[in-house]
Amino acid sequence: MPDEAGTQDVGTPGQRKSPPYPIASVDNALKLLMSFRSQDAIRVSTASKQLGVAQSTASRLLAMLEYHGLATKDDATGQYVPGPNLLGLALSVVGQLDLWQQAHSSVEDLRDQLNETVHVGVLHGNEIVYIGGIESMQSLRVGLRVGLSLPAHATSGGKVLLAEQPSKHIRARYPAELPRQTAATIASRDELERKLAQVREQGYAVSHAENEPDVSSLAVPVRNSRGHAVAALVVTAPTSRAGAEWERRVLAAAVATAQEIGTKLHGDRFPPEAGRGFEGATSFRGR
Repeated sequence: MPDEAGTQDVGTPGQRKSPPYPIASVDNALKLLMSFRSQDAIRVSTASKQLGVAQSTASRLLAMLEYHGLATKDDATGQYVPGPNLLGLALSVVGQLDLWQQAHSSVEDLRDQLNETVHVGVLHGNEIVYIGGIESMQSLRVGLRVGLSLPAHATSGGKVLLAEQPSKHIRARYPAELPRQTAATIASRDELERKLAQVREQGYAVSHAENEPDVSSLAVPVRNSRGHAVAALVVTAPTSRAGAEWERRVLAAAVATAQEIGTKLHGDRFPPEAGRGFEGATSFRGR
């Protein structure tokens, strides 16, 4: 139904009866969240019109959603997109996304082959969110991070997906100085751009204690039939055993598994352009 301003309500909850004492600000915030069902991104001006409120009110509502990680502002466009905590909430309710359902058996095989913890992650804003994973059976292992969002610049999975972004988007997304998680974290945008250029060339990314002390990982992209990375396949281990030989062995196995997952997702083999980065990834470049 149109509201008093003549615009369409966002996320109208069907024929359910309104509560006797509605709270307008909560109602409007929830309407904004519901609007992500039909919109990939929301501008302040659009939210203002949809809710029938002033732009300053819409801006405050979106800022509060961003504060709680339910929305993320894209500095390059000024629009708000779903935040990592919104995806995490959806994952806890829905359980598994189709991507993870398709990838599960391949990830399990990779875990069995390497006996290391394996995750599948997707990029949301400046963070990577792990949508599924299977834990190593070794006594010394890295635990599951399913549903967690971590800084993309400090993780191998995040870097392998950020490497798909044009340089101008990286410059728009990140300030000159980046927050450190550990002493090994990439600390500047310039350093991040240099690292992403290396990732693009070699087709994989590594992280050694960049997000957590004593945790290392190697990630490769899972590509769709058009060659675009839709997820990262991440193998994680304690840094104490993640040496050069470990990286060589993990890289070869992870590349094969990522291609296998891509085939499952799209029902056919990768076309030639979809292998971009995999050729280089089969050759270990060292640390």
